[in-house]
Amino acid sequence: MPLVDDGLGDLTYQVIGCAMRVHNTLGPGLREEHYEDALAAELANAQLPFEQQKPIEIHLGESQVGVVILDLLVPMQLDTPRSRPGFKTPGLRGGKVLPD
Repeated sequence: MPLVDDGLGDLTYQVIGCAMRVHNTLGPGLREEHYEDALAAELANAQLPFEQQKPIEIHLGESQVGVVILDLLVPMQLDTPRSRPGFKTPGLRGGKVLPD
């Protein structure tokens, strides 16, 4: 039993499974975009929703200071304390992704 039941276990398992199939099938040595496209194909075959090359704006206060392009984004709906106001998630502020 996991220490925290965040409702994401099944989705996490499926996404990691897709990534492992890509890794085990293609092996090392290809360009990054080949692995990205292969993972996108695996996610589509698994009928998981995803967005490829998703632009995310970076804001400092009211000013947009940049854009990060995510290779792949698997959206999820959370009905856990994490989705409630006041819950702190490292790397996220006000629904915006911040670089490490």
